[in-house]
Amino acid sequence: MGYTEHDAAQDLYDQEQAAEEAEKERRAYEQLREKVERLRAAEMEEVERLRAEEFQRAVDGLFPDRTDSDLFEFTWYAAERMNEIDHLKDSAPRGVIARGLATMQNYEALVGRDGDTIRTLLDGITPGPTDPLWGRRGKPANTYSHLLRMRNDGLLEQVSEKVEGGELIHGVRGRPALIAYAVRHGHLPVEALVECWKTDGVGPQKTTNEWALSTEDDSAFRFTTSNEWACFAALQEWDNYIEDRYAEKRPHEVERAFAAAHNVQAVKAFQFLDDEHRVHLIEEVLLQSDVGSNHAVFANIVGQIASKRALEDRVAAMVEYYASGNLEGPDDDGGVDDAATQKTAKDTVEELICRFVWIVVRRLMDHRMSVKAPEARATTARDAEGLDLGDLLKYLRGHPEVIDFNVRYQTVNAEGKRPDITIEASTREPLPPEDPTVEVNTEHALVQRMTELPLPDGEEPF
Repeated sequence: MGYTEHDAAQDLYDQEQAAEEAEKERRAYEQLREKVERLRAAEMEEVERLRAEEFQRAVDGLFPDRTDSDLFEFTWYAAERMNEIDHLKDSAPRGVIARGLATMQNYEALVGRDGDTIRTLLDGITPGPTDPLWGRRGKPANTYSHLLRMRNDGLLEQVSEKVEGGELIHGVRGRPALIAYAVRHGHLPVEALVECWKTDGVGPQKTTNEWALSTEDDSAFRFTTSNEWACFAALQEWDNYIEDRYAEKRPHEVERAFAAAHNVQAVKAFQFLDDEHRVHLIEEVLLQSDVGSNHAVFANIVGQIASKRALEDRVAAMVEYYASGNLEGPDDDGGVDDAATQKTAKDTVEELICRFVWIVVRRLMDHRMSVKAPEARATTARDAEGLDLGDLLKYLRGHPEVIDFNVRYQTVNAEGKRPDITIEASTREPLPPEDPTVEVNTEHALVQRMTELPLPDGEEPF
């Protein structure tokens, strides 16, 4: 029997049923997709609502006793300060200097006592040369030249004052433009600019700078020798088994190692380490010593030191080898200063051991206490935390007292580093006229006044 009319009708019916089922599935899918999109949109709306509430709380925190004119006045102030430094490019050293001055009383750093000079006034209010805040190039060898350029750009001014006994104390003061510069380029949060506005540019009434508040007693516990040792980077970045290797250490052993490292008791700290790490430190010292490049000789010396029974003898041998390749001098007779050589070698090796143990103990305790190590701060990322200036200014644009307010804000600038903000604002009310009784120094007059300031012997005005 061939293909009949009944068969054709059945096929047609099956095709229609299949089409109907496919249409039902398509409608069901569309309904499900629409439902998912509605739920997603509602979720995003809730996220945006919570974000807006959090931002509003942050803004309210900036102006806790806000009046109707506060936002208007700060908008104008921020616009003026931003336009004042619009031509200045971002610089990590300038940002670090600004961060330091922003936390000093009246934005001032003064020197003159104890033989300090204007060239060293920043050492007490900024981090050390290895701090990542200085950027990929590190701390500049001559921060004095940065002060000169910052003065010329209107970010700083020189100040001086007489103290009891007639002694002249001199230094620098950050101007509001400096705070605006740091906020614009992400070195400081917008709260710093609000504080500058609230205090009429005078700044904080007491110093909160962590470096300036460090006491002499604290400085005695700081390691001061070079830390350019490859073993530190290897220990922090590549050694992923510290927690397992020292898992058997008892709490009192960890405590003793911590105390030994803190008090620079190298032999006691060395005792805490396992044999592999001890050999690692011996090799690190020999690489900086005068033992030559022959691998067989190098390995033989490592073995000789590592086989010494007493740990004191191992540390002493490390000191001797380091001294052999790092001579100090000249002495009074023009030769090698043996005493200085031995002291430098001893200090360097002992601090190397204690630094190494400190890292091991810290990693071990972080693991035992379930402390997540903080991520290293990226030198090209925004370091400041708090409200974002660009977002705040966009928020202020809706204030009824502000008109013709434009913010051009890029999350990443052309160099791919920091935010780039440009603002233009005009207001409904004319700006208040300047007080005619206030003397305004021109740049020429300011330079002339600074030139006339008495400075220590050998110093030049900047």
